[in-house]
Amino acid sequence: MTTEFSAASLLLGILSGILLGIGLGWSICRKKYYHKIISAMRRKDAQIARFRHLFEVFYQWTQRRKESGQTAAFFLHNGINHVAIYGYGLIGRMLKQELTQNGIMVDYAIDRNAADMSGDIAVYLPTDKLPACAMIIVTAQEFVDIRKMLAPKISCPVVSILDILETIDLESAEADMEYDNDR
Repeated sequence: MTTEFSAASLLLGILSGILLGIGLGWSICRKKYYHKIISAMRRKDAQIARFRHLFEVFYQWTQRRKESGQTAAFFLHNGINHVAIYGYGLIGRMLKQELTQNGIMVDYAIDRNAADMSGDIAVYLPTDKLPACAMIIVTAQEFVDIRKMLAPKISCPVVSILDILETIDLESAEADMEYDNDR
């Protein structure tokens, strides 16, 4: 009976030693990599938010184009013919193309990565002295922060692309209501 007790206690000792080692190892690794894991998760969350913003802009843009024709009509209707674009990535370049094809001048772009960009218009850093224009259209997700940053530097309105698309939708709905009332 003593032999069985010794084997059982030996097995229990080995098992508890393994579990203790795993627990200590996990604790040490967790402390070492915890901040790296959290940082990676935050970067992924920021990427997800950026892609959600891109999707929302493209969805609304295509809906407005289907319903009311062109985004440029908003600017023409409001007498705005010289603009700048903040955020000269995919959305900014597509917006520039649509506006210039419809007679609206895009005087320049503003982007945090201006040094890495080249093209047919000047691209300024947000910290640069910015030339005058009638409106700055922000295509980036951080609209409120960007507007606050640009406000002391410029005298023109700073408007989000999403706000413009929503305004086009409202104007289109009002025109439809007028048309229905005229019938």
